[in-house]
Amino acid sequence: MAKHIVVFGSPGSGKSVFCAALAKTALNHKKRTVILSDDPVIPMLPFYCGASDTLGLGALCAGKLSPETVAQAVKIIKDYPDIGVIGTRPEDRSTDITKERLLRIADLLDNLVDLVIWDSSMSMEIMDRGDLRVCILTADIKGLLYFEQFRQRIRQKSCVILEGLAKPYTAYEEMSMRIGGLDGRLNYGREAERIYLEGDIFSVDDVCHAEYADLAEQLMRQVLYGEGE
Repeated sequence: MAKHIVVFGSPGSGKSVFCAALAKTALNHKKRTVILSDDPVIPMLPFYCGASDTLGLGALCAGKLSPETVAQAVKIIKDYPDIGVIGTRPEDRSTDITKERLLRIADLLDNLVDLVIWDSSMSMEIMDRGDLRVCILTADIKGLLYFEQFRQRIRQKSCVILEGLAKPYTAYEEMSMRIGGLDGRLNYGREAERIYLEGDIFSVDDVCHAEYADLAEQLMRQVLYGEGE
């Protein structure tokens, strides 16, 4: 049975970059990993994999779901054969991507891989599927509005809360005080914009602050071995 990490949060907070960092950390623990990116508005498959003719999540959800069709939809990362991605393509219909279909895909992935990382923008109820939940918020009005909208579920589900895209002299302390505490921060670097444009998120450890790797390792040990709970 695979472990599940659900990463969610305010728009543009760096969720996908951190998902890539988590996936690469899983390699150190010899875990086969799939990132399931369910954003129906911004197709994420090109950002993870560049140009790809792999079946998109919308088309997968619209058809018959079986171990075979799910396995065919996994795009294996060239340089990391133990990391795969299922994500949306521009031609995918967002109406096909429902919570029920996503949960069915997750059930099928349970028997194919060791770890599923949800790069999630769908219903907050998806959180219930996670063995570990990571909420990433920007320290601005978007982050505060997102937190206020989902405050009860975030607090109820004991999420790890991180500040994303942190820049020098951000309102970290004020943000932490307003929401009742942050568990860490993911410092932003301008180079991250380049890897998005080039569709090469998996070069993340070349451009991100060391805290990305440190936090990813800490959370991976928590979900895999129960350390630090």
